Amino acid sequence: MSQPWIPAVLRALHSLASVIWVGGILTMALSILPAARRSLGRSSETQGLIQAIQDRMALIAAFCAAIAVATGLLLGRNAIYGGCPISSGYQTLLSIKVVLVGVMIVVALIQIRLAPASHAREKGGLLLLNSFLGVVVVILSSVAATLSRCV
Repeated sequence: MSQPWIPAVLRALHSLASVIWVGGILTMALSILPAARRSLGRSSETQGLIQAIQDRMALIAAFCAAIAVATGLLLGRNAIYGGCPISSGYQTLLSIKVVLVGVMIVVALIQIRLAPASHAREKGGLLLLNSFLGVVVVILSSVAATLSRCV
């Protein structure tokens, strides 16, 4: 990438998309679901409301995940072909992050495929798993950002 503003724009888009994606997962798991269940109980109406919110958030999450993955691949390509050895700590953290993001996507796809009413507990567990993975990805990103790219 010969223009210095291109990586800056990619990094900004990557960060914004990641924050919206992981933030949405955390908001759903730590705020919306518990509040809905506490206020409305576990009735079929509550499940319908939760499903409607999840359906809407899934569209936003899918869009942001696609942007995060695409920009991450472009940024990662730049790091790899920028002379940084694959065995560096930065590349190791980046590789772990990529694997965890892949797991997050698989978990989200499994969660979407489960029927809303019959698998509420499993879907909640998968949401908590994705919340945990999202936090780990953010931590890895922060650690990687503090490292020199080729250390």
